[in-house]
Amino acid sequence: LLHIYCGDIAIRTRFRTTFLNLTAWTQREFQDVDEEFLNFKVMFIVGRKENTTTPVKLIEEMINHDDLFYGEDLIETGPRLRYKILRGMRRSLEEFEYKYLVKADQDTLIDLPHLTAGLSTLKRDNVYTGFCNLQLHDKYKGTRYCQGGGYVLSRDVIEKIVAIDTASPDCCIEPEDGYVGWLVRMASIKHDISDEMPQTSMDIIH
Repeated sequence: LLHIYCGDIAIRTRFRTTFLNLTAWTQREFQDVDEEFLNFKVMFIVGRKENTTTPVKLIEEMINHDDLFYGEDLIETGPRLRYKILRGMRRSLEEFEYKYLVKADQDTLIDLPHLTAGLSTLKRDNVYTGFCNLQLHDKYKGTRYCQGGGYVLSRDVIEKIVAIDTASPDCCIEPEDGYVGWLVRMASIKHDISDEMPQTSMDIIH
């Protein structure tokens, strides 16, 4: 799941043709990776700029590529990034069967062989990992979260997150990665999950 601004077509093209494309790597680099972890789907979640209509080039891109998920009601501003990520999580559950969701930023270089090999070492449930030594402050103090450049969530955690009432005033945390960390914490409390999340000992991203 990658959030990339609607006008950044060149960046999405580069992702599709380089490190998120299996054919851009040699088979030898995946020789120790189980086949199921080579079956993945790229999701670009995009919105539109405020006071604009949907760009023609974006419409053309959506016709030619099935990895683009557009929300006309998603305004592309920093403070609203958390809504894009949450929308992407919801759409992922509707569109795909999967074990893990990997979220990355547009300036993150993904080592696909390293990532897929790492995913195969994770447990199946209650996974939230990445570079997770960050903490929220003020009234959210103590909530740890994973750096937004890249983190992993298991499907069951995504299902619990999207069931949370995000209309609550307490859901206005910035930035996006801290917001996701808070959502994971709320889901963990609501469902009485005893597993520690995030798991700093299972970082397969970095």
